[in-house]
Amino acid sequence: MLRTGATDVPDASITTLLDRHPAAARSARVWTRDALRTWGVPAGVSEDVELVITELVSNSLLHATGGIRARLALLRGPEELRLEVHDGGPAPVQVSRDPGTGGRGLVITAALTDRCGWEMTCGRTTAWATLHAA
Repeated sequence: MLRTGATDVPDASITTLLDRHPAAARSARVWTRDALRTWGVPAGVSEDVELVITELVSNSLLHATGGIRARLALLRGPEELRLEVHDGGPAPVQVSRDPGTGGRGLVITAALTDRCGWEMTCGRTTAWATLHAA
């Protein structure tokens, strides 16, 4: 069961472990594309989801420690997708209004998703986002 509420039981869910390596974001993108294709998610939605998972995993590589676990869930049969990236913390950086040379990915993530955020639980960080699947 997901932490978004008592009614958010996934209709389909997959999880993968990613190596803490510069290629982790690409691996997450390919893994996500394959899952979404299997679930019949439209290509336009899939492209947005792939961009978001890439950003969440990239942020984990830059700002966190420990292993990376990515989870993708299809909710509310099949209206909503939820992406989660779990790592060893600390909490990710906040979205900057003036991103300068970095930080644009979180601004793009916020624009592409219905909701996004992060949580700390037992010293681990979960960055998450939800998007409409249709």
